[in-house]
Amino acid sequence: MDDFLPWDAPPPSPSPIHEEPCLWRRESYDVTAVPAPEGVVLVRFNLNTDVCRSTDQLINIITYAIDIRTMRILSREMHARPNPISPQPPEAPSQPPGVAPPPAAALPSTGLGAAIANTARMKLPPPGDFRNVRWQALQKEATQVQFPLDFPKEERLIIPGTALKAAQLAVEHFLPSDVRPHRGATRDEVCLYQRESYDVTTAPGPAGVLFVRFTVKDGVCNSEGPVLDMGATYAIDVTLWRILAIQR
Repeated sequence: MDDFLPWDAPPPSPSPIHEEPCLWRRESYDVTAVPAPEGVVLVRFNLNTDVCRSTDQLINIITYAIDIRTMRILSREMHARPNPISPQPPEAPSQPPGVAPPPAAALPSTGLGAAIANTARMKLPPPGDFRNVRWQALQKEATQVQFPLDFPKEERLIIPGTALKAAQLAVEHFLPSDVRPHRGATRDEVCLYQRESYDVTTAPGPAGVLFVRFTVKDGVCNSEGPVLDMGATYAIDVTLWRILAIQR
């Protein structure tokens, strides 16, 4: 998500082409994740048109291949789908009685049909200087990633955009991305500094509030004994996007 839509992404600059502000909000995108071979997880960002009612005829879908062993972005791919709520072209006038209709045409060589054809599968360049060179994969690795057009339903995990943004807001306070283990940390303590050691649970609260809970995964960080009281629950205001309260 930090590559797809950074927290500090600037709003769109003035342009003769109208661009909806909601396209720049993380909560406008649903996220789908699915495991892939060789320690890779595919993560797809797809605009939720019920939340962000874009008028564009095409919606871009971005898919990332993430190496969860080294926490690197291996590759990215973009394809497009028609926007179900965009204005549709007017229907062709009906033919007079006795006049045969014209033959059905294939997708046009210009306009929407051409755009779908041209963006159906577009390999994106590797991410830029994203935080640190360790996030960059070798080009050889990137070319080996195969992106499916559809994720298998039995394996995919769908995260609504609002839940994802609330969880990201909470985790940046609970365990900031730049925090490092303290000097002399034990193996289990180092484990507890890693975000992937925690499961995240969300639940709706009062109007405009979402609860986000972090708990240590079963069977991890416990070589020296059971882990006690390492989680936390956050109350997130999903209207103003702020942390209201924390329970530890």
